[in-house]
Amino acid sequence: MKKVAIVGLGWLGMPLALSLTARGWQVTGSKTTQDGVEAARMCGIDSYPLRPSRSWSVIPRTSTR
Repeated sequence: MKKVAIVGLGWLGMPLALSLTARGWQVTGSKTTQDGVEAARMCGIDSYPLRPSRSWSVIPRTSTR
């Protein structure tokens, strides 16, 4: 079985996930709300919540020198 992960099951990701699921792919995806996660799961998509950090402190500091 082919597998794919889609970050963001929104206006583009959800139709893509549904199309791939219908073709036998195992799809895992992310949504930003728990309601969205549950809706995706009801469509047969293994979904998890993803909340990107809005803090710059999580980005590693690197030197450009």
